[in-house]
Amino acid sequence: MIYFLTAEFESYRKVKGFQLHVCRKADPESKGKIENVVGFIKKNFSKYRVYSNIDSWNEQALSWLKRTGNGKIHNITKKRPIEVFDIENNTYDRSLSNSVLPTLKSKN
Repeated sequence: MIYFLTAEFESYRKVKGFQLHVCRKADPESKGKIENVVGFIKKNFSKYRVYSNIDSWNEQALSWLKRTGNGKIHNITKKRPIEVFDIENNTYDRSLSNSVLPTLKSKN
């Protein structure tokens, strides 16, 4: 598979010393974890959900995450997603947030 990186990202990748694994397009099996999360949210949160604006949607989503999405023990890992997130978040390399990722600004 051939893929192209921006010069900035390629430089960052070299400095950090990691390899990329690019998933095949339109192949949910190669993106299992992410695809499963999207499906879980569609089936368990957004289905039949009514909201009047994006703020309402976000409030409902955060409330749902606290009581359901992040609070239930995962069948395979036997851990709550919020606990795993806290561990990963504490070890996250903060330099990533300001290195190559663009800042998006609202036009509104």
